[in-house]
Amino acid sequence: MNVIKRPENGKNFVEYSTKGTKISFSDGEITADLQKKERDDDVKIDVCMDNTGGLIFGTSGARIYVAQIFIPARRYTDVEVDNPDYNPEDETSQKKIIEQQPIPFSMDNVELTLFEEV
Repeated sequence: MNVIKRPENGKNFVEYSTKGTKISFSDGEITADLQKKERDDDVKIDVCMDNTGGLIFGTSGARIYVAQIFIPARRYTDVEVDNPDYNPEDETSQKKIIEQQPIPFSMDNVELTLFEEV
């Protein structure tokens, strides 16, 4: 995972940890399985602190912004597979077809931006 700190020389950032495809903030106060959040479009997840000092996902009820998780759009690879509808008696029928299969999720593609808590 690529981690960016804003500002670079900041001192007070939310604590986070990762295990597998999960990310947790403030010793497990909130956790998300990022693999389950991956979509065919880019995904941005906001992490904020509310008025009580608790962490929340999203900006509704937020007092300060502490982090943003960026998950790039799911990527695919083309794989040649047997055509289940192949008909050898039909001249236009193809024995093989190209199928798109998702590339496995990788935390290496995720970007975490941490914002200094003021």
